[in-house]
Amino acid sequence: MKAFNLILLLFSLTVFFSCENYPDYEIEHTPIYPLSGEWRVRITDMSADTIVGHTMYVLGTYNTADNDKDSMWIRITATVPAKIGTLRGKIPCNVPDLNFSATNTSDISVATKSSFTITEGKITLNAIDMPSKVKADKISFKYTTSKAPGKTFLFEGYRRTLWPEDESYLTF
Repeated sequence: MKAFNLILLLFSLTVFFSCENYPDYEIEHTPIYPLSGEWRVRITDMSADTIVGHTMYVLGTYNTADNDKDSMWIRITATVPAKIGTLRGKIPCNVPDLNFSATNTSDISVATKSSFTITEGKITLNAIDMPSKVKADKISFKYTTSKAPGKTFLFEGYRRTLWPEDESYLTF
């Protein structure tokens, strides 16, 4: 019995003293976080007050190669109807105020010359309750392009959670 108690004591001491406490790792973000991310957006043609394509599109916002804190790349990564054109360019942003805009920015994703303007670009943190029961950040902005003169499109959406039930969420 003494041998069993001794083994139990040694085992307990080994477990107790072998646990190391490591500090929490510091999460590093890009200089434009939380503006950067992958977003699911719906696009509304404001002149006709109709949703374009009746689907959600994928939009990316990400930092520049030089890690500039005052500009970001924006790019629609899905195929969108031709009347919208493409959207890919480097635009100014304001991280503390969570907003962004652009005026006559060259769209670098097309062979023909085109430009776009973004107004009222805003990120709202934890603004949307998702079907997966998590909160997601909201993105919204108005977009005009030289490919569709006189038309304004409203982009609204949420940061992707990648939960299956959130991927086609439309009613936010």
